[in-house]
Amino acid sequence: MEFRVSSALKDLIGKELITDDQTAIFELVKNSYDADASKVRVIFKSINGTNPRILVVDDGIGMNREDIENKWLFVGFSEKREEYIRAHKERKKTSRIYAGSKGIGRFSCDRLGKLLTIFSKTESDEGINELIVFWDRFEVDQSEEFQNIEIDFNIVHSIIYPTVSDFFKTNTHGTVLQIEELNSSWEDPQKLVRLKRYLQRLINPEQFKNDNFQINIEAEDFLDHDQRNIDKQKDDQIINGEVQNFVFKKIEPNTTTIDVNITVNEISTKLFDKGELIFQLETSVPEHLANLYGIHASISFLNKYAKSVFKRMMGIDSVDFGHIYLYKNGFRIHPYGDPSDDWLGIGRRQQQGHYRYIGNRDLVGRVEILGDQVELREVTSRSSGLVMTEMAYQLIDFIKNHCIRILERYIIDALNWERISDETEKNVRILELVEKIYGSEVKKQDRVVYVNPRLKILLEKKQIEKIPSLMSQIGNQIKHEKVDISEIREAIASLNKSIDFQKKEYERKIQIANQEVALSRAITATDYSQILEYIHTIAIQSENITEYINKLFSQELPNNLKTILQYVKIENDKISSISNFLTKPDLLVKSTRSLKDIVDFYCSYLVDYPNLDEDRLRFKYEFIPEKLEFPVKFKPLEATTIIDNIISNSRKHEATELLFRFNKISPETLIISFIDNGSGIDDDIPNLESLFNKGVTTTAGSGIGLFSVAKSAKRISKRSKISVDALYDKGFKIDWELILLL
Repeated sequence: MEFRVSSALKDLIGKELITDDQTAIFELVKNSYDADASKVRVIFKSINGTNPRILVVDDGIGMNREDIENKWLFVGFSEKREEYIRAHKERKKTSRIYAGSKGIGRFSCDRLGKLLTIFSKTESDEGINELIVFWDRFEVDQSEEFQNIEIDFNIVHSIIYPTVSDFFKTNTHGTVLQIEELNSSWEDPQKLVRLKRYLQRLINPEQFKNDNFQINIEAEDFLDHDQRNIDKQKDDQIINGEVQNFVFKKIEPNTTTIDVNITVNEISTKLFDKGELIFQLETSVPEHLANLYGIHASISFLNKYAKSVFKRMMGIDSVDFGHIYLYKNGFRIHPYGDPSDDWLGIGRRQQQGHYRYIGNRDLVGRVEILGDQVELREVTSRSSGLVMTEMAYQLIDFIKNHCIRILERYIIDALNWERISDETEKNVRILELVEKIYGSEVKKQDRVVYVNPRLKILLEKKQIEKIPSLMSQIGNQIKHEKVDISEIREAIASLNKSIDFQKKEYERKIQIANQEVALSRAITATDYSQILEYIHTIAIQSENITEYINKLFSQELPNNLKTILQYVKIENDKISSISNFLTKPDLLVKSTRSLKDIVDFYCSYLVDYPNLDEDRLRFKYEFIPEKLEFPVKFKPLEATTIIDNIISNSRKHEATELLFRFNKISPETLIISFIDNGSGIDDDIPNLESLFNKGVTTTAGSGIGLFSVAKSAKRISKRSKISVDALYDKGFKIDWELILLL
């Protein structure tokens, strides 16, 4: 007796196994890579016409008649397994490791369309091998045996299809898959945009950078669609062109990133903060990871600013892009990294404490498997990740307890560390901090390649940066009526410590200022006027924190929490008092003029600006054009003085919405409009320009705010023009025409 195979097998390993069009195309792209192609073109022809078709064209080694008969038509056969790798090594031009090994990826064609025509040629072939597969022949009668279904084969010397014919005129070898009678429509341009994004995530450019391999999408029906989006600078909506995955490299300079390599003998760990190397260690591989090697991980923590940069760059929120992707030899293992996937258990763990652990929403990165690594292999279904071998569990343990935990210790845990004793040597103190971040003692056999001498200062600044985020987290819990007393207590304690870091930072600056006795002689009447404006800005920031604390006091909280809040308020009052002593040395640090993109500067400044709940002031943004840059020399404190006073003015007039509109009307002119929906201007102010004079106010304020706005705008550029829009009757609108100096 023997097995018989029904023709229904085609469905089981074809369109029922490959469950979507995107995965089907990706499987065919991987086959092109394995065929040693340097370029693969995914072509959509006549998508809106009478004979829509998809072509996958590659310049790989091609197939002769023997290859087609004994390999392509041999179901389940894969020459990519070890014995055939050796046998066919001479034909391959590169030393690539095969991306597939199941011998069923070819059946992805069945998912896409009912008719497949293969044109293939090796360098030694005189003619072109043509194979025609009508997939619906396999569906007529399930009692028919699979191998008895007729497949048409020919050797041809001319081809009627221009795209195919032109390819073989310029290439002596390669393969073209032409898929017709498509199973689904591709007329919606967004379907192709999604395909391109999907393919972008499925390739890892870091593993391809030394391997000449390129994927291109060509869709002539959508050239007008692309041109419209090019004109609007919407690069993320362009269909035609090379598929590139550049997101990881672009976001890393704005994030905290851990970069780890594990080889047979050692683990190399680098930690970066906004592009600055914090430390680099080379340690031995622990015994429980002894079988793990050939792994590279690069994982970034996204704060609010990094998330805003991500959206501006990619056109989607980072949470919709995904989190930590897994690649093997350049190709993604699905579904790891999908927004809804929690393959590392990070999301479940964060539910145990939002203030103790990092979640999937805060991470973007990649883990790369280098080499064949048969114990780290993908399951056949293409949608269930790795086969869970012992090494697969070790990989997950390595990512969670080495990579992500180091990020958490640097970003979160450092807040709870006691101050390192000042009595020990400086390098010993810094090494102790490194050990706390790394999570274990640096042993004699380990090598400390580099430690940033500013590590202690960077850690303290990291805690100061967390104040707006902590305030927002507390407010969000109250807003959504999900008051977890233990978590709020934990957040307030963290907030208190962060404020203490800020207080000590100010104290350190005051100490430096007091040592510079000669500085007092340099303060002129003009300097004094400018200092008053800066102090006014600091007072606004302190006032914001007080407002949010008062908001918390208005909630029904236990007395012990109110006591903790009272302590927080006292610490904030100390900061307010200390700010009054700031003198010229500190101001000079913040007042260094340098060339920056003022649009990016304002976006990064506003993303962490604290707002508690929906009845507070909300920010909106408009960019004309959508992607714009405007480099200008300015002092950061002058730029933030403008924003802080505008926001303070809108709040005083009970606005709930403030729009920041950036309109670049020429290469040297940017109009920044500040538009709110507050109570507007009092009728008893006939001359609107007088609002920018010192002492003129429509509230109970000092009259310094808008005066500071106008003065700071002039300091950034003497050609600046600032005005109130008298015709705007839905609130208050200020236009700042920023003109570059010629």
